[in-house]
Amino acid sequence: SWPSYYHRAAAGEAASGGRNWLLYFQGGGWCRPSPGGGKEDPLPFPSNLVDWCSERRQTPLGSTRGDAQTRDFGEKPLFSRDPFQNPMFYDWHVVFLRYCDGSSFSSPAGFGNIQAILRHLLQKKGFGDAAEVVVSGCSAGAVAAALHVGAVKEVVPEALVAGLLDSGVFPDWSRREPDDHHHYSAGAAAFAPPSGVWPIDSQLRLAFDGHESARSGALPQECLLAQEESPWRCLFLEHLLPYVKVPAFVLQSRYDSSNVRSLEAPGALEALGEAVAWRLDAALARNPGLHGLFLDGCFHHCMSWGQISAGSDGSGEGPTQPEAFAAWWWDHVASHRKGHAAPGRWDHF
Repeated sequence: SWPSYYHRAAAGEAASGGRNWLLYFQGGGWCRPSPGGGKEDPLPFPSNLVDWCSERRQTPLGSTRGDAQTRDFGEKPLFSRDPFQNPMFYDWHVVFLRYCDGSSFSSPAGFGNIQAILRHLLQKKGFGDAAEVVVSGCSAGAVAAALHVGAVKEVVPEALVAGLLDSGVFPDWSRREPDDHHHYSAGAAAFAPPSGVWPIDSQLRLAFDGHESARSGALPQECLLAQEESPWRCLFLEHLLPYVKVPAFVLQSRYDSSNVRSLEAPGALEALGEAVAWRLDAALARNPGLHGLFLDGCFHHCMSWGQISAGSDGSGEGPTQPEAFAAWWWDHVASHRKGHAAPGRWDHF
């Protein structure tokens, strides 16, 4: 089916956000192309996490044929017109990019869709005059935003551009665990997935190969070279983020509910929380000062925009996610300062 997006124009011709754009990649898990081309047994995962593409193409996450002409942008706080709830984006242009390739837009078809949509925005919507652009997404959409924020920057080179990546960490459980000094040595033991956590990495490897993502042009060449023996790792935010050259701000729960298979498995949540935290620490350390992070300790997946405050005592005295992102944006992206007054990381425990 055809690539599709929904556009909500900035609030009023004289709106302060009239040249500012929020591009949002829809999420919705991944799919594996069928190796036999026919009917396959169901995968042992929730279908909204990973499914066969042959099954997915019958749903809105596999086709745009049944799309309505308009979309309700009131579904997410990130799109709110309320300046108190959404102080940065309330009057911006919003573009909602429909997801139906099942690979975080990393397949040849998915990457082609993104290029076509960007051309249409430039030719028909005035996107070329953008002053500020935030490229966002949740879950599989967060991975897509990380993959394509660089392509967006290329088409609007004079604009301030950054990523806002929500709930995009699905651990690569084949990765070796750091030693006590946080060195990722080849001699360290592999960190097996806890029994209560979905081993999504086992499926994403197969999805990456089935979609032929390595040849699409969507993934950073530097990442593919660094992961030459296992290029599928470039579909994981923990491996991808060091090769994202445009500033990006990560919103992530240590205890991301979409990763959790069972709350009854002993120690599963604690192990997941530790795994998410050290993977993000390692990724951010590769480019000090470039990316930002709001890491929370709530059990959720995706947009809790404005509902969680930084801090460890439950007082709610720290900044919310919108406040933290705005501080990071103005200090790390817009001001071009050599030193940063605002922190690059906020934690909620």
